[in-house]
Amino acid sequence: MTESEKRLSGRIVLVTGGGRGIGRAIALAFAEEGADICVVSRTETEIQNVAEKVETIGRKALAVVADVTDRGQVDKMAEQVRQELGRVD
Repeated sequence: MTESEKRLSGRIVLVTGGGRGIGRAIALAFAEEGADICVVSRTETEIQNVAEKVETIGRKALAVVADVTDRGQVDKMAEQVRQELGRVD
């Protein structure tokens, strides 16, 4: 499949809880479809592993440690995504 045929080519996706289980699977599936991924979790090692896997697929990846129940951490995460990936689709 060429890059232009991928359904999410050029999109930026943020996946919370992306370090394991369903969140991990979603992040990798979106990357396979051409999206760049911001993977978020409270566990740094898990999201780093997912980010590395996304990059082996050939997509950009950003791993952000954040607790989405903490408004301050969410604001910081959003700013980091804007700075490094430009936006979230």
